[in-house]
Amino acid sequence: MEDLAKPASADRPRGVCHTKLDEKGRIKLSSDIQRYLAALGETKFFVTTLEGHIGRIYPISAWAEQEDFLNRDPEADLAERILFIAHDLGADSELDSQGRVLVPSDLRRHLSIENQPVHLQVYRKHIRIYSDENYQSMRNKAFENPEETVRVFEKKGLQ
Repeated sequence: MEDLAKPASADRPRGVCHTKLDEKGRIKLSSDIQRYLAALGETKFFVTTLEGHIGRIYPISAWAEQEDFLNRDPEADLAERILFIAHDLGADSELDSQGRVLVPSDLRRHLSIENQPVHLQVYRKHIRIYSDENYQSMRNKAFENPEETVRVFEKKGLQ
């Protein structure tokens, strides 16, 4: 699966955007992410989760590709489970004039992100939404032994 193509007029955002849902459950996207999506021509999204603990904001065209991929998979039972979770907790959303995307209420509750800090990361064909607890846990795990992790990948060609 290819990542989102690099737009001609904007670089793919790197790093993590730290933000918070507003009182209506909307996430304000950083200006870098907004420019990136504008360059892709994307204003409609499917906001969901696949695994239950990380939210995902898919441009609607990328979500359609994911649905097609899962519907073609020979392990139909497993693919059906993923789609069930995605459709049960997800919903369509649009980017508003202030650069915000609404996160469905069921998804907000499931991810425990209502009135909480969230962390956004552009990843492959979507934007990941991490709860603060999940983000801190992943961060701690990443820093457990970074020297050894880097050495493993330097042996594989990381420079």
